[in-house]
Parts: sequence; structure tokens; C-alpha cells
Amino acid sequence: MKVPDLDTCLRLLSRYDVPDNIRMHCGRVAQVALALASCLNTRGAAINVRLVVSSALLHDIMKWQSISRGGDHAVMGYELLAGLGYPEVADLVRQHVYLDDPKAASIGEAQILNYADKRVLHSRVVSLDERMDDLLVRYGKTREIRARIRQGFKVAREIEDRISTLAGCEPGRLIRLNMLEPDRLEEDATWLTNLLFGAIPLSGSRRRTTSGSG
Repeated sequence: MKVPDLDTCLRLLSRYDVPDNIRMHCGRVAQVALALASCLNTRGAAINVRLVVSSALLHDIMKWQSISRGGDHAVMGYELLAGLGYPEVADLVRQHVYLDDPKAASIGEAQILNYADKRVLHSRVVSLDERMDDLLVRYGKTREIRARIRQGFKVAREIEDRISTLAGCEPGRLIRLNMLEPDRLEEDATWLTNLLFGAIPLSGSRRRTTSGSG
């Protein structure tokens, strides 16, 4: 399995001109994914932490391109990353909006990324209800789209319940990540263990932003 390290993830975000606000969203999703994967692994799970965190950092790599020229950013991200030789990362990125198997019996990397993304509004960790309401306002242009958004969050609530039970981590505690500095993780946060990268920069030197962050 070929998984990009942190430096490679950041280079890819720069190479494909991902704006700072989308980078910050990706970084915060990576923080949530790291927290969940670490907690699950301390309870006996076998989550590939590097895979899920790298996928989180790259999950919206094609978001700006999809906004500017159209297309499904999850599929576009999948095609890009698969072409770069990261098929496992690409597969998770493809599923970060809608899971292939929403009724999967186990919690794996795909479920963690899908749920983590649904807990982050722009660069803030929020409740599922707040995140869903924002998406309905911004993207719910048709009845069909609104139904798909609501169904996606129904699945996310089921994942939340299962992660809470398995990891012993009450969902509201993830809000504590908002107290961390936006460009690093505090290594002494007692409920975060097995920190993979130690520090996850959320923003780069560029200051261009768009209205399309998650």
C-alpha cells in the first residue's frame, strides 16, 4: 500500500492550487479523523491511521476545480489520486461524501473519513445537525439533492453512535479540537493518543480563499 506522508500531502495541495480555506477544512477533518482513529485503536481496532489521516488531508483536493469548472469533486479527487499511484487513498476520497456500503458491519477508514468530514464546517468542528443545515442551505437546490444530504447524515448519525460505543468517545468531545491552535495539534491533549504527525499545518503561505470550503 502506497500512502503519501505529510510533506507529500502538503505538496499535492500546493501543486493543485488548493485555496487556504479548503486546506484549513482538510486539516481540521484530519484532526478529527486522527482523534477517532487513535481512540478506536486504543480499544482494539486496527485502523490504518496514516491512511485515514492522509486521505482526510487530501479529500477536497479537487473541490476548487469542481467549483470553477463543474464536476463531482469526490470522483475527480479519486481519479487524480489513483492516477498518481495512491489507489487506497483515492478510494477513501471517493467515499467521503457517500459511502459505497453505508450499512457495513464494521467501522473502517472509509467510515471514519466520511463521518469526520460531516463534523467540520469550514474549519470548525460542529454537530452533525449544524453541518447538515449548512449544506442544505448552500447545496440543497432541489428536492433530490436535499434528500441525498439528509440520507447521508442519517448514515453519519449511525456511524457516530457506533464510534461512540466502540471508542468510548462522546461525540461532543470533538468540539474540543476547536480550542487547539489552527496550525498544530497539542500533544498533551489527554484524550488524543498515538499522534501520527504531531503537527498538521492547516494553511500555507497563500491567502487566496474561496466560498467552497466544506
